Amino acid sequence: MPAVEDDAEFDENPRMTEKARDRILGGAILLITLTLYIPAILSGFIWDDDKFLWQNPLIHDPGGLLEFWFSKAAPDYFPLTSTTLWLEWRLWGAKSPWGYHLINVLLHAGTSLFLWRLLKRLRVPAAWLCALIFAIHPVNVESVAWITERKNTLPMFFTMLSALFYFREGGRPRWSYAVALVLFVLALLSKTCVVTFPVVLLLTVWWQHGKLTWRDVRRTAPFFLVSLILSLVTIWFQYTNAIGDIPVRTDGFAARLAGAGWAVWFYLYKALLPINLLFVYPRWGIDPHLPLVYVPGVLLVVVMALLWWLRKRIGRGPLFALVAYMALLFPVVGFFDIYFMAYSLVADHWQYPAMPVIIAFVVGGLAGIAQQRRQPWRHGAMAVAAAVVIVLFTLSWRQQAMYKDSKTLWKTLLKQNPECWMATNNLGAELLEEKRHDEAIEYLMRTLEIKSDHSEAYNNIGTVLYDRGQYEEALTYISKALMIRPNWPPAQMNLGLVLMRLGRIDAAGQHLVEGLEGDASAADAIYSLGVVEGMRGKYDEAAFYFRRTLELRATHAKAHHALALALVNQGRPAEALPYLQRAVELDPGFAEAQHDLKAYRRGELGPGQAIARYQEILDKNPEDWPSYLGLAKALSALKRFQDAHTVYQHLLNAKPAFIEARLSLAAMLTGQGDIGAAREQYREVVKRQPDSPQALDRVAWVLATSDITEMRDGTEAVRLATRACELTDRQSPFTLSTLAAAHAEIGDFTNALLHIAQAVKLAAESDNKALQEELRQAMASYQQQRPLRSAHGNGAR
Repeated sequence: MPAVEDDAEFDENPRMTEKARDRILGGAILLITLTLYIPAILSGFIWDDDKFLWQNPLIHDPGGLLEFWFSKAAPDYFPLTSTTLWLEWRLWGAKSPWGYHLINVLLHAGTSLFLWRLLKRLRVPAAWLCALIFAIHPVNVESVAWITERKNTLPMFFTMLSALFYFREGGRPRWSYAVALVLFVLALLSKTCVVTFPVVLLLTVWWQHGKLTWRDVRRTAPFFLVSLILSLVTIWFQYTNAIGDIPVRTDGFAARLAGAGWAVWFYLYKALLPINLLFVYPRWGIDPHLPLVYVPGVLLVVVMALLWWLRKRIGRGPLFALVAYMALLFPVVGFFDIYFMAYSLVADHWQYPAMPVIIAFVVGGLAGIAQQRRQPWRHGAMAVAAAVVIVLFTLSWRQQAMYKDSKTLWKTLLKQNPECWMATNNLGAELLEEKRHDEAIEYLMRTLEIKSDHSEAYNNIGTVLYDRGQYEEALTYISKALMIRPNWPPAQMNLGLVLMRLGRIDAAGQHLVEGLEGDASAADAIYSLGVVEGMRGKYDEAAFYFRRTLELRATHAKAHHALALALVNQGRPAEALPYLQRAVELDPGFAEAQHDLKAYRRGELGPGQAIARYQEILDKNPEDWPSYLGLAKALSALKRFQDAHTVYQHLLNAKPAFIEARLSLAAMLTGQGDIGAAREQYREVVKRQPDSPQALDRVAWVLATSDITEMRDGTEAVRLATRACELTDRQSPFTLSTLAAAHAEIGDFTNALLHIAQAVKLAAESDNKALQEELRQAMASYQQQRPLRSAHGNGAR
């Protein structure tokens, strides 16, 4: 790149000072950039903007700010980017995406302005034009128009500003150097996509002076050090959090080496001819056994060798540009796994940090050549430059149309790349959220045609079938998702929901808990656990889970409603009214909450009203087994035992393995004094679920603590509770407390105190305060040599 004094494409005006001219030129870049990105500013959220922003509990939580900086709670480590979004959430919330878009556009415009000043300082020809083309280049649209790519625009803003201070002339060099280093640290804390920037610093010094000294190396050493530290942190986060158990790439080093050569040429092609830009490019298949796959990489080496050989004849600029460009691309050419590589090995937004180099080389180089020609050549070059600007501006304006919203994005992508299984699955998921089940199924099935082992598609199809009430079919698809991806929290949670609808309450609870172990912030799963506990008649536990749901998502209307009902069932109706009112405020179309609020105000919210509700549900869906259980319990509460018994028998004839129904029936029979029939139901529970810790625990609890003498059997309770503890590896406070109660029943208070102490410790670790209090009361009884006694209207603690 030949050096010139300034932007030669603008004539000198003796009446205009340099500062005034710079203000006009800078204002022009800002105005053109803002005008270009009007469509992006007016667009909504797309793809993972939801998980990144408005469904991210760390963004909503006042304490989330510390979590971003000092924990691994976030999927990746870019705490400064997360901090900006945390602050903006308090300004824009979820209803004003334009605010986030505007900040992205302003950051991009700022980076373009800094690029102009930097290139001018480095005496690159046509510095202003280079910066303008960077501002309007179509490849950069993906980074600017996608809110999630704040991870690109923010680090580039700080990196370009850091370079300005690093190459600052005059003034206080030590002060400028310190500022440059701090700004680079801020860039890395925004995201480590600029981790190879220190290499470019050294290359720039070599390009300018033709050599590197030890002073140059020492000067960049701190930049390399912070890059190394934060890149290792990023790699660790990627492999432990973002990627997790997702098989991103299975190819070895040879295939990755060959693919890196492909990637560099691909990015050069898109930078120089930005047409047919895709959000997700078809994923390459690289066979390392084919010699031809190495040709692009070998060609790069040959070109670099040739440029080195010609450096004294044509200058160092071409070699510098190619090597610096490759250095900035190095983190994303395939040597390291990145989550997005599960979909494509290249992406426009990955090229964003490298774009200034290639633009400066091509535009600056051509401008330098034009400046050495006669006047007509210069005018022709300016006309060509104007035409290029108009074309790039038009292409970028059109490119933004696909980012209007998620559905537009996926539909546009499928027109360009019909085999993109990511788009078919995500569009199916979008339609699923809108309850457009037929259309959703069509796209999700298409996903499985393209990629038969797509766990998300199986899980999404299962969700569609669940919404349709086809629970057995849903069970099949969600189970397949877990076969492909074992212990995947979303599928575990969905499986729990399906099992709950099928009446397998204990199994449902187990899968929901396993899902929460992988994602403890899943509000919907915690809410479902509360529903499970409510169906068991354990309203204290249900209320605990509903409150926890509301801590994570205060706008969860169903949790407000469910908590109100749990409070009513606990005998605390006065506390229920605010939650019913809030449920209706959050979702005015929530008919059940509206109905219950009116019933509450009439003083009719209780078992009688529940009977009508369950009968209405069963009229619509005669196979809604949990509603049969709710109906039987409501009938029993009104002492309509014969009617309740009829419902229980119908339910158990259809679903003999519905353990929760047997336990509830046994409790009702106990209350009626039919101890023999009740014990027969308990024996049936143990017979059908000999390896279910929940079933064994429930029966053992009744046998150990019942206030009816004929029902108690301490020896059998010890046997069943011991087995339940073995099945849970003695890690459940519930089974341990049952074992303690069983030992107390046979007079073994030493073991009772031993087991209850361990149960208290586990309850404290889970922060379940209600359970802790209950266990401490039991411990006090055992210390006084008194076994526990409880009434078993529902068999619950």
